[in-house]
Amino acid sequence: MDAPVDEPSITIDMRRLEGSLRSELDGSIVQRRSKESISIFRVPPNLRMQDPKSYDPMVVSIGPYHWRSNNDLIRMERRKQRMAHRLFSKHPNNVGKCLLEVGKLEIRARSCYADEIKMGRDDFVKMLVLDGCFIIGVLLCMRSDVKKKRSGEETMVSEEEEMPDHWVFWDADDEEPMKGGMNNSLYIWGFLCLDLLKVENQIPLFIVEALYDLLVPQTQGNVDEPISILLLAEAYLKGNINIFGQHCYKLVIESERNVNHHLFHLFYKTLLSSTSHHNQQVRCFQNLKKKQQGQPEVNLTSNPMRTAVEIKEVGVKFVGKRTCSLHDVAFKKGEMQIPSLFIDDATMPHLKNLIAFEQCYGDTESIITYYALMMDFLIDTPADVKVLCDANIFTINLGSEKEVAQMFNEMCKQVGYTIKKESPLLLVYNEVNGYCNSRWNKWRAVLMRNYFRTPWSTMSVVAAFILLILTASQTIYSMLAYHHPTSH
Repeated sequence: MDAPVDEPSITIDMRRLEGSLRSELDGSIVQRRSKESISIFRVPPNLRMQDPKSYDPMVVSIGPYHWRSNNDLIRMERRKQRMAHRLFSKHPNNVGKCLLEVGKLEIRARSCYADEIKMGRDDFVKMLVLDGCFIIGVLLCMRSDVKKKRSGEETMVSEEEEMPDHWVFWDADDEEPMKGGMNNSLYIWGFLCLDLLKVENQIPLFIVEALYDLLVPQTQGNVDEPISILLLAEAYLKGNINIFGQHCYKLVIESERNVNHHLFHLFYKTLLSSTSHHNQQVRCFQNLKKKQQGQPEVNLTSNPMRTAVEIKEVGVKFVGKRTCSLHDVAFKKGEMQIPSLFIDDATMPHLKNLIAFEQCYGDTESIITYYALMMDFLIDTPADVKVLCDANIFTINLGSEKEVAQMFNEMCKQVGYTIKKESPLLLVYNEVNGYCNSRWNKWRAVLMRNYFRTPWSTMSVVAAFILLILTASQTIYSMLAYHHPTSH
């Protein structure tokens, strides 16, 4: 019989283990409490895997998520340094002040990011200063537009005040040209405008405001009023972002500065601002209260909205609505009103980043997601896109109707959503379905689909109808002649 083998003795330092566990638990509580300050996110993997290029910056990285992640972004660091030098050259003593001020805000800035930032303190503060100066320089390019708007006429801006974009983004003496010949200032400007409005490519707005207060004089003589960073941001969006085919961005200037988290957040808010927003919500609640009490929840996945072609066949008229908000979707008396949208190569990245922001940021109504979802329901084929183009809902400056259909069909892949009962999308869905399900409108749809789809089929129906009338008239005339013969 084998001798029993002694079990190795295991010694556990219970005091050390307990202290480690308590530290982890306390840390998780602190992290949970600071969740409300988080406003800058990484795009969830399920969205990123669909189209990484829509979320990654191409020419300039802002913030820590893409800091020095590829050679093209590293080369743009030289332009950031030139921008900062230009700003500091007017106020050399403010270099230390800016570093000190941003250093005070370091912990608060780190808490704005959903992921842990592993950069050292010096690198992080220096990055925030350079990126903040770069954003200020870009926005200062719009200063002349703000002054023109205020005066109502062409206003001359001094060379000292104006910061030309070609100086900022292009230098003929660059020793390392960017990939694909991206050294032309206008070419870079287009990609830069796109990069600055990507959800991962942000720094907190309070950093930009702190630097702006130190580097840009807030009084322009005795006549001009101070130009705030929000006014410059509004001018920047007006001049460079063309979502609605008209430059109608208007920011609601909040009294509390921390309400606006970053430049992308300002962009997001402009797409929801609308004078009819409040009225729409009131109408939404009133209609839902009357029509949906006691009704089961609608499953839009198993019972989606009809396509644009099918809805048009029922007699619904599509109308492009001139508005500055994707919130303004309505259905009134057989007329479906949808905001007019200008579609170019920037539309898909903009909408995808806006949807990703709504997926991550809790304090939203998911209006952009609902809009994209509605478009996915309405559009199945290029014929549906044509219906919306004919109604001035879409103005296409990108490829074909087929590409636009594909764009919207891919927009909401892997996107999670919950349709709330008070959602305008659900209201419109119920009203459109109610209109389409009426007996007369169903008959009309069958007639339109089977007999009036093409000019030739319409002519055939009209000819058959005329022949029927003539035949009936001939029959009636013959019967009258038989029963009431003419006397000779």
